[in-house]
Amino acid sequence: MDSSKADFVNAISELGSLTAETEPKDGDLSSNRPVLMDFGRISVADDLILYLFGTPGQTRLWFMWDELFRGAIGTVVLVDTQRLAESLDAVRFLEHRGLAYVIAAEAPDFTVRVDPQAVRDALAIAPDVPVLSVNPRRRESVKAAIVALVDYATHRLRRGERPA
Repeated sequence: MDSSKADFVNAISELGSLTAETEPKDGDLSSNRPVLMDFGRISVADDLILYLFGTPGQTRLWFMWDELFRGAIGTVVLVDTQRLAESLDAVRFLEHRGLAYVIAAEAPDFTVRVDPQAVRDALAIAPDVPVLSVNPRRRESVKAAIVALVDYATHRLRRGERPA
């Protein structure tokens, strides 16, 4: 789902998506180089900028998550509805740290609306966590996910909930 992550950042970022990749193993330039992170930015106002970091969900890369989440209002978890189980560890990581998150569920062909309750049940998440159907290549779809995150994070802050 790395290309979807890059698509998500690219669809909304005023910079496009800047990508950092790993080094090839043993000098083999023909090997697939997994993307470590995509970066983007949205200027909401002169004094308000949202920074976007698209990171893979593999546990081997969690070492950078704590640093990236420092000061964050929350995160959008982009999930593939055909591989929801792969997102369980990432969701538990965020819950353990008390970070606000929304689920952006990507249907395989982007034409089928995702069943939010089925996603919620598969990930065993709280009923108040927003679950949205998203097409990571469409600006309005990505924008809706980010707006949902800001709304949800603001709501949690008003209730006195803070990240751990």
